[in-house]
Amino acid sequence: MQLSVIFIYILIEERGFEKVGEPHVKHLEGELWEIRFQATPSSY
Repeated sequence: MQLSVIFIYILIEERGFEKVGEPHVKHLEGELWEIRFQATPSSY
């Protein structure tokens, strides 16, 4: 999960929210964006 969060963060830094788009980020309203990532179940 940490790698997916870092990967999305790097994409946003390099390209901006508008160009990253869904499924990673979703525009809600105004300057408000939702950052999405999929967590995988941990195996114990």
